[in-house]
Amino acid sequence: MSDVLKIAAVSLFSCYMIGCGASEQNKPIWEQVKIRDIAPPHNSEKAGTQEPEMIGFDVCFFEVPAENISNLDNVWRLLNIQPLRFSSYKAFVANLFAVRFGQIQSLNAVESALINIGSQKVLTISLLLPDGQLNDVTIKGLNTEQEVHYTAADGSTEEVTIGPGICSFRIKAEKIPGSRGICKLFIYPVFTMPMAIEPPQIMARTRTHEFLFTSVAFGLKVGAGDFVLLGPQKYVADQSTLCGLFLGKPEGNMFFDQAKRKPPEHKPAFRVLLIICTRIGD
Repeated sequence: MSDVLKIAAVSLFSCYMIGCGASEQNKPIWEQVKIRDIAPPHNSEKAGTQEPEMIGFDVCFFEVPAENISNLDNVWRLLNIQPLRFSSYKAFVANLFAVRFGQIQSLNAVESALINIGSQKVLTISLLLPDGQLNDVTIKGLNTEQEVHYTAADGSTEEVTIGPGICSFRIKAEKIPGSRGICKLFIYPVFTMPMAIEPPQIMARTRTHEFLFTSVAFGLKVGAGDFVLLGPQKYVADQSTLCGLFLGKPEGNMFFDQAKRKPPEHKPAFRVLLIICTRIGD
């Protein structure tokens, strides 16, 4: 009788494991990023005695004249979306963001294509992140309160009051156990409010110093030389939208058309971010 029970238990366990595997395999690629992946590390974790393994990125900011938004398709065509995973692909698209993946051999072609559509590189930031840590790359500051509406992961339209504070893209990188030369990269927009400037009435209302727009979070595996290009699907000047706030620049910038050799002109613009993995310490 005991042997029969043991055999039955083993059979049930095997069926359970096969069922779990099938469920994971059938899961769409755009629904694989979890909140626990992009959450900050727990403070309760004990720090190791040895130096952390550093993961490096270059974040290049390009500004493109708003009138050239349709030409951005020429850049997207050089890249691939397949390796990317999304917290909610539908919400990412509904919020009018676009992102693609590329490798080192296509980097020069992408940068040349960006120049051909009239973009200019305005800033490059180099990051060194300890394994599992995160860093906020500042996009802009807000001096006053404002409403922002966005599409949540469940497809609903939500609204949040933010400001004063800082709008950033949060970048988190963590190594993959047992794999050398590769890491998991997660990126999503975040609003942070420095404690020193937080008005008491806002602190009472929100009881938080940041708001994470995780419905548009995305992630992928990268190695040194791999990169992602993040930009808008279309030009959005409205700063009360998530895409407009983070990637639109209606106040514009000065642009010089080298091909036409015209004097510099002030034009509304949008931002494109090129995020390149430069090193993975093993």
